[in-house]
Amino acid sequence: MPPSDLPDPGGAARALGIELQEASRERAIASMDIGERHLGPDGALDWGALVSLSWAAARAGACFNRSPSRATRPSGLDARHPRPARAGQTLTATATPRYVGLDRQLWEVEVRDEGGSLVCACRCDFGPEPGQTR
Repeated sequence: MPPSDLPDPGGAARALGIELQEASRERAIASMDIGERHLGPDGALDWGALVSLSWAAARAGACFNRSPSRATRPSGLDARHPRPARAGQTLTATATPRYVGLDRQLWEVEVRDEGGSLVCACRCDFGPEPGQTR
C-alpha cells in the first residue's frame, strides 16, 4: 500500500514523528527521524521511542492479517537494543510476520540506522480482544 493510503499511526507514534512507509500482509515499514525530543539524559535514543517505532510497524502489518470481524490487540513485546542511536539519525523499522493464526500473530521487527546497523530487534505478539472466542 503506498504511503499516501496508509492510516495515521495515531497516538504516541504520531507524537514521536513516526511515519508508515509501507504496509501489507507480508511486511510493514515505518521510519523516525531522531531529534532532541527522543533522547534520554545520556544523549542516546530513549528505548521507549525505539519500542514505539517497532510497535507501529508491527501493528500496521498485523492489521492486514486479522479477520475483519475480530480485533487484534497487543499481548506482548520483547526488545533487544544492541547499539545506541543518536540525534540526527533516521531509523527504519521493518516488520515481518513469523506466525499468523486465527487468533494470534507474532511479528519480528528489525530497526536499523541509515548505515544498515541493527539498533533494535523486537518480537511483537498480538491476540484477540478479551472475551472474544472462536
